[in-house]
Formats: sequence, C-alpha cells, structure tokens
Amino acid sequence: MKKERNSNFELMRIISMIFIILWHILSHGHIIENCGNPQLKIFFKFIWFLIIVHVNSFVLLMGFFQSKSIFRLSKLLNLVLQVIFFCVVLLLISIKLNWIEDYNIITIFNYSIPSSVSYYWFINTYIIVYMLSDHINVIIDKLSRKQFKRMIIVSLIVLVIIPYITGFRTLYNDGYTFFNFIILYLIGAYIRRYPIKETYHFNKLSINGYRLLLLGIIFSMALSNYLIWMFADSNLFIGSFIGEISKRILASQNNYSTPFAIIQSVAYFELFRSFKLKSKIINYISSFVFGIYLFHEFPYVRSSIYQILKIDTGLFYGYKKLIYIIIGLCIIFIMGFVMELIRKLLFYGASKLKPVKCFINKIKSFTQSFNFNINW
Repeated sequence: MKKERNSNFELMRIISMIFIILWHILSHGHIIENCGNPQLKIFFKFIWFLIIVHVNSFVLLMGFFQSKSIFRLSKLLNLVLQVIFFCVVLLLISIKLNWIEDYNIITIFNYSIPSSVSYYWFINTYIIVYMLSDHINVIIDKLSRKQFKRMIIVSLIVLVIIPYITGFRTLYNDGYTFFNFIILYLIGAYIRRYPIKETYHFNKLSINGYRLLLLGIIFSMALSNYLIWMFADSNLFIGSFIGEISKRILASQNNYSTPFAIIQSVAYFELFRSFKLKSKIINYISSFVFGIYLFHEFPYVRSSIYQILKIDTGLFYGYKKLIYIIIGLCIIFIMGFVMELIRKLLFYGASKLKPVKCFINKIKSFTQSFNFNINW
C-alpha cells in the first residue's frame, strides 16, 4: 500500500514553487531594475529576500526524506523522461510560434538532453546528489550525533561563511553549486534524525510559541539580508575598506548560500514541519509543481513569456504592475499545471501498452545483469 504523503510538506512544495515563479518574475521579468518608484522598489527587494528560501526548501526536503530512503533507478528514469518531454514539446511549440529563428537537428538534440540545458541547473545538480544519496547515507549512518553536527558546522564555515565574507575569493559557492546541495542535504538529514523542536531550549516552547519564533527568524533573516544589501549598495563606490567590503557583500548577497538564507530556509522548513496536515487536494496539486518549473524555465519560454504577460515592459512607476505580476504568476502556474497534467495522462496511457511494458522489463533485466544490486 502506497504511503500517503505529509500534506504539510506538500503545501510547502506548492508555496515554494509559487515563490520560485515570483522570484523569476522579479529577476527574468526585470521588475526590480525597471522599477522607478523608490518605495515600490524597496518592497520588491524585501520580497526578494523573503522568498529566497524556495530552492533551499526543496533540497532540505530531499535530505529529510532521501536520507532514510534508497536510490531507485525508476525514479531517476521517470525524472529524466519528464524533463525530455517538456524540452521536446516546448521546443516544438517555440518553433511553431517563431520564438526560434535559426534551428537545426543539433539544436533539437541539445534541448532534448537535460544535462545540456543550463537553465535547468537545479535538475542537473539534483540528479547528481540523488545518484550519490545511497553513498552519502552510508556515511551519515556511521556518524554519531556529535560527529554529524561537527561535520555540518565545519561545512557551513568552509562552504558558506568564508565564501560569503570573502566574496567568493577563496571558494565559489553561490547556492547553485553541488556544495550547497550537499550542505542542505546533510542539514535535512540531521533534523530528520534529531528534530530541532525536541532539542536545546526549543522543547520548552509550546507549538504555537515555536511557530512564532520560526516566523520571527524568517522575517528577521530577510530583513537583515535586505539591510546589509542596502548598506553595501549605498557604499559600493566609496574608495575605502568599506567600499571593498560592500563589493564582496553584493557579490553574494542575492544567493541561496548566504548564512542568512540558510538559517531562513531551515526556519521555513521547520515551520511547515510543525503542522500535521492531511489533504488529498494539496497532495494532488503538489504532484504537479515540478512540471510547472520545467514549463516556465525552458529557455525560449523564459525569454518570451514575461513580455507576453506585460510584466517586462521597461521602466515603470505605478502600483498597477503588481496586478500584472499576480495575474502573470497565476497564468504561469496554471499553464505549467495543465501541461504537466497532459504529460501525466500520456505517460499513464503509454505505461499500459504492451510494447512499453516489454521495453521496461528488458531495461530491468539489462540493469540486473550487471549485478550492481540496483533497486528498481
């Protein structure tokens, strides 16, 4: 019997995907740089730092669950096939809509292979970590709590704090790297084994008091991130020590790997963990979020959709842009949802066909012939 997913984490996945769409609207839609209204620009920049938890939350979730699970080849293949489907279909749509003027068989091939599409950086790194998860888990399971905690602290110092304060002059980690995924995976695995609420002084708090504390951490980290960015931005061109520090801060302040973003992400994850929700509707919608990501981050969709939705229209001053942002967010979510629904129906129908079943069985036999003890 298939175990029902925890709806609290599924709700987090939905909200995190909404944050991702909004993040891309603000960045790829050039909202912040095109905003000529100082008050509105402050609002957008604070929202930017408030929703920075989105990617990290998915990696924490991976570490939380995968650290107690095993690698399955079928899951990997399903993920790769899902990406290929979106790449091929969206490429054909882009060609039909004349979003691509110059294309050939090499273009089609390149955009059909997940590892060749840099816009899907998350997928590439996710797949690598997933393939290594069994080996990572072996190391984790051999560590005592003290050793595990020490490993995370050292990793945070070397891979998060030092790159942040040096502006990547010692080691590069902008949050898009394998390093950041491993750190978040380890943190997710750690808090699965040793729940934060049950440790230190947190176990003395009521559940509502704990949630209020987490909300306070989330907003205080976002505000701290914003204030530091504002200080650095205003002192960038000062020819002094402060100016140099400002340059280093600005080099990393917008990244997922800052100490503020990491702490904020853990608090955000813990906030949803503190709830006990059961909802088939939430679980159903959550199963579509990855398709929504694949839809709106495909390069040719990404380069056109924000102009079509009148989000990226150049310099603006009025609050009317907020309406376009909200409407655009909803349209992107729905379109990605519908496309993923179509894919699910097609894949389900194909899986019932006898030739497909025979092909899957041959793949199983082929992988088992290597005696690698691969779980299907």
